[in-house]
Amino acid sequence: MRQGYGYMWWTLPADICGKNAFYASGYGGQIIAIVPAKRLVVVQTVDLKQNPKGIRTSAFLELLKQIVSASP
Repeated sequence: MRQGYGYMWWTLPADICGKNAFYASGYGGQIIAIVPAKRLVVVQTVDLKQNPKGIRTSAFLELLKQIVSASP
């Protein structure tokens, strides 16, 4: 997905996620995404003991795209 960056948050493209969507990405794949147009907050936590390499942000963004497209 195309993204922008500002004030420690990543912005998400309006044509996919709606206006003013953004997310914060932490160590190992910990992520919180806010999608106001769909009234969604999506959180991903990662157990680094079970998955020491973490989860790539791109995998979360692909899942987020599917959640947004399925949301009314």
